[in-house]
Amino acid sequence: MAVRSLHESGLLLTLFPDLKGLDHLGQSKHHHLHVLSHTLLIVEKLSWAFEWVSQKSGAIPLTQEDRLALYYAALFHDLGKQDTYSKDEKEKVHFYHHESYSCQRAEGIMQRLRFPNLLRNRVLHLIQSHMRILNLSRETKEAALKRLVYQVGDDIPLLVLLTLADKEASRGILSVQLDEVVEGHCLRILKWFKEKEVVHPLPLLSGHDVMALGYSTGPKVGEILNFIRGKQVEGEIKTREEALKLLRERFGNQHE
Repeated sequence: MAVRSLHESGLLLTLFPDLKGLDHLGQSKHHHLHVLSHTLLIVEKLSWAFEWVSQKSGAIPLTQEDRLALYYAALFHDLGKQDTYSKDEKEKVHFYHHESYSCQRAEGIMQRLRFPNLLRNRVLHLIQSHMRILNLSRETKEAALKRLVYQVGDDIPLLVLLTLADKEASRGILSVQLDEVVEGHCLRILKWFKEKEVVHPLPLLSGHDVMALGYSTGPKVGEILNFIRGKQVEGEIKTREEALKLLRERFGNQHE
């Protein structure tokens, strides 16, 4: 693979010196490799993820921009583990909130190399979200999956591919989760992604409806509309009348 050849030649760490801090950085029993080796393997496993999804759910059409965002997200997704490494009293390794630290380092790299803004934002979005599917439990309900699809939006296919590659590149004694759990969630998430009313639901309310309750123009209006839209995505409300009722009950007495 090209990225492994770059690493063996020394060019990878010259181009991206932040990766040096991942070399020989140990992980928990969920992983069988140190962080840098795990990262290189994830990049390689993306081709497996493409094939797996094609067989199970149909091929995902990806643009060159999509592929760049996905591969850079895979390369940068664990950069923050060097900043968050810790052990508890039982010698168990943790990387609390490493997603946010990975985003900080990745953003610095992409600013230095003058990545286009759109590409940079997509890479950061994937990095910040890369644990979301892996952290889902066997008992996760469909409403939660639909909410995740809505929140991640058009980058869901890339997140699924990244998740599957991450799972395959772990393979520790404990593993992240049983394959069937992660893979099952990925397939259901892709199914919901095909539903336009989940990814891009038609709005039942407008900012004027919120401001009619006494709210001023500002971020709070957007937060309220996102809350209402989330309930719509989850199937709790389906009509404008139901949305207005929820709006009045939930926010009618919270004027700014």
